[in-house]
Amino acid sequence: MYNRQRSFFAQSFTFPAPTGLSINMMPLTCKFGRIRDLPVECMQYMRIIDKCIQSERSVSQCNQVVYLTILEGSVLVGDTQRRPGVHVERPTYEVEGKLADNLPLHGEHNDLLPQFGGGYWEEGEPVDGIYMANSVPNSCRIWPCTIKDPEEVTDSHGGLSGAMCQRLPQAQMLSANTMYWFTDVTPHESLPLLVIGKISIWYAKHNSANPCGTLPDAIISHADKFM
Repeated sequence: MYNRQRSFFAQSFTFPAPTGLSINMMPLTCKFGRIRDLPVECMQYMRIIDKCIQSERSVSQCNQVVYLTILEGSVLVGDTQRRPGVHVERPTYEVEGKLADNLPLHGEHNDLLPQFGGGYWEEGEPVDGIYMANSVPNSCRIWPCTIKDPEEVTDSHGGLSGAMCQRLPQAQMLSANTMYWFTDVTPHESLPLLVIGKISIWYAKHNSANPCGTLPDAIISHADKFM
């Protein structure tokens, strides 16, 4: 069901100061290792993008389109910033009536693959794939493996069942200010954010009660904090 192999790597960097950017899968032109059309409001990320491209074998040797996502919004306690649940990025759907995932990863039918970045190792270097980083420690985890046949064990959006998750090797929590490379069939999960420090008020209307009966060590308010 999965291949235990090198499916991600990491390198440290420093995030620029946030400005409220919210960009999802914006196409950019990369020509021989340089982005040519990064909007001015994203220029503070150019150094980080360059770092990704310099470690990427296929992008540095040709002209192609890459995709940029930047989300600098705030996240409520208990919520995830990105899609929750263990999943891979490669979807499973049909192309012209045929299940596209049974096509070879490389070759003449590569354009029909329902992939979301692909990714593989060749001569000790990453080719294609996805780069991801966040500024909050332990807000995401990733598994050191790749799912061999996604169409057999995921839903149409790449989600993995609880039974499948129990068969995976031990996951690794991601560090803050670290860029990770992984493939579109590498399992990963965005995690709910946890507050360790004290709080003054716990809002019953908006927060989740513990079914085991644990109560917050703060004033409990039944008011609507948004009113």
